[in-house]
Amino acid sequence: MDTTTTTNTQAAKVKPFNEQLHARLLAVKVQHGWTLTDLQKMLGNSPAAISKYLNGKPEGDVKALEAKLEDLVINAELRAQMPEEDKRLFHTLVVKQISNTCDIAKRNAMMGMVIGEPGLGKSCALKMYADADPWAIRLELNTVTGGGTPTAMVRAFWRRINTASFAPKEQSKGEWLLDRFTGTGRLLIIDNAHLLSEKGLEWVLGFHDGTGCPVVLVGNSELATTMRKVQRGPSRIGVTTKCDLKRTTAEVAKAYLEKTWPEAVADLAGLAAEVVERPGALRALRQVVSVAKGWYADGKRGAGTFEDAFRMALAKQVVDYKLAA
Repeated sequence: MDTTTTTNTQAAKVKPFNEQLHARLLAVKVQHGWTLTDLQKMLGNSPAAISKYLNGKPEGDVKALEAKLEDLVINAELRAQMPEEDKRLFHTLVVKQISNTCDIAKRNAMMGMVIGEPGLGKSCALKMYADADPWAIRLELNTVTGGGTPTAMVRAFWRRINTASFAPKEQSKGEWLLDRFTGTGRLLIIDNAHLLSEKGLEWVLGFHDGTGCPVVLVGNSELATTMRKVQRGPSRIGVTTKCDLKRTTAEVAKAYLEKTWPEAVADLAGLAAEVVERPGALRALRQVVSVAKGWYADGKRGAGTFEDAFRMALAKQVVDYKLAA
């Protein structure tokens, strides 16, 4: 076979591809520092197939590969749009507890449940976990967008994945989702899972049964009651974690101040720790620090020192914290 014939044969193997998706992939790859090995672990495809796609010369089942890549890129782009506050996330005991639960669920393809009082930083911990595992699907339930009904669940999925292959005349959205996720082993994380309705919980159980995908439900203490809405619900949970910040409140408070108001750490670490120990925990501290920083920077009357500004902001909270003098 001469050189011309060889060249033509190689060219014939190269498949058409989505150039826009290719450009987006290259951008997020650089942004997140992904290596070829990282992409292989996330996608499950061979390094050769991924490398050829990255080089703009894909072969094989390009359509199937691009379906995976679209989901990966969508998740990466959504994370890039996170609020400025989320860019200052840091590790806490809750982050470790949630990470361990997710890892166990993934390793055993089971359902897990994480329960914790409001304000502990559960949602922030989930954002950090999802950033480390871009292949995970994180859905955040919200009463405004339908809560935890099956319809709301499907809509939430639709915002997170590539749905170009969905053909409404051939199958329902639910059937398509089962086909799309079966055998992928992708982790589904549902934040604010205590909002799940009875039918919503049945939907989640059905998704887990039908796809084999691991699922982790995360919510407030009401989640335990939610799970009892369906008789088979509690028995499907393979690992349960009760989140708390006990014994680490001083560390958490100091770490948060170092991220958000470093010049005030020495003066406020003790007071901040007291806030974290009370209802609202990290969420309350975030609100107090935000207001106090503004007042201190503006030179508000009575907020001449870090401590003065902090105590003034704290006094505006609904909860009476009664900090030490």
